[in-house]
Amino acid sequence: PGRYRFLDLNKRYQIERFDLSRPAFEHRLASFLTRWYPDDVAALFVHVTTGPSQIAVIFEDGRPADVLGPERQALYWKGVVRVTAQLFDLTGDLALPPRLAAAFAARANPALQRALLVRTVPETPVGLLYVEGALRAALPPGRHAFWTLGPRLAIELVDLRVKMLAPSVCSAATKDGRTLRLVFDASWRIADAAQTARTTVNAVELLYK
Repeated sequence: PGRYRFLDLNKRYQIERFDLSRPAFEHRLASFLTRWYPDDVAALFVHVTTGPSQIAVIFEDGRPADVLGPERQALYWKGVVRVTAQLFDLTGDLALPPRLAAAFAARANPALQRALLVRTVPETPVGLLYVEGALRAALPPGRHAFWTLGPRLAIELVDLRVKMLAPSVCSAATKDGRTLRLVFDASWRIADAAQTARTTVNAVELLYK
């Protein structure tokens, strides 16, 4: 901010003004300025860079405002809004810290919502977390949030409550010519959801047979 004078006899100068209350610097010359004017960029901007397996959460005045995916860079004006960034490694734990997940949920920001997979596991089922098709973990009841900007994720709910198996009626003939009708009833429940998912295609059909 300030007042400047330029000698511009040929009218070649152009001035671009930016609202510093909107700190994201989205400009066609952002990469050029970062490369050729690093000192000016360091003085005026917060420069955020992510690696191939990293994402960055951008905070404005302590509140989450945006998420940068892997192999991205961005500039944010210093001054009016205090901008900070926190990096997360996608090769490790993909779950968000509970406090950050709650902060994301409190903001009606589409960019933040697109970066998350949020699923609530009710009290009776268990959730199975798949990462790139491989079973990674069993999720207890509660609200779970995971990053979606890295590996492909899916969550499957498995009911652990006791169920009744449909009765099967069989007939058998005795030596004296009588016919017996045998009815079988069974109740069942899944004790280990992860083991069931790894070893069976249809647990109910297998039990029935």
